[in-house]
Amino acid sequence: EHMLFQGSENFEPGELVKYFQTIGMQFGPDANAYTSFKETVYDIILPDGKSKSISGGLLVMKDFAQGALLFEEQLESERKVVLAEKQSRDSAAYRIFEATLNFQFPGSILPRRLPIGDEDVLKKLDRNLVKGFYDAWYRPENMMVVMVGDFDLDEATALIKETFSDMDARASARTMPDLGNIQHQGI
Repeated sequence: EHMLFQGSENFEPGELVKYFQTIGMQFGPDANAYTSFKETVYDIILPDGKSKSISGGLLVMKDFAQGALLFEEQLESERKVVLAEKQSRDSAAYRIFEATLNFQFPGSILPRRLPIGDEDVLKKLDRNLVKGFYDAWYRPENMMVVMVGDFDLDEATALIKETFSDMDARASARTMPDLGNIQHQGI
């Protein structure tokens, strides 16, 4: 998810944060993302529910969905950020979390496939691998838009349809990985 803030069809590298600032948003509190075992979520808290704000927010989301540029330079920069994030998690509490996953999900890939990624894989990532993943998994049938707030529902619905109706998958769908045969035993 880090890479989607680093340049897209409508926002060159470094421009997205500037765009957020021009409409009264801050990167972090108002625009952020996270990845869990089963989803990646992009949050954008717009300054108001007016048509212009919603339209701009949906443009950003559409770029996240299909317009990422995934430049090698930004990949290298974000690789360092993710590796530092991974290193900062190396604590007793995180090791307990990992041990708990191993105990709770024996026979599953979950304890071996943490969302932060494997350090060896992170170090070897290249643009082709990231682009292949992005094109295969960021596809219309895997996505949803959720809007909450004070806005005109009919207008928002029309803007969502207008923004996303031409979206197509860019690569063949991949099969969801088999989570394994979880047979937990013990206390």
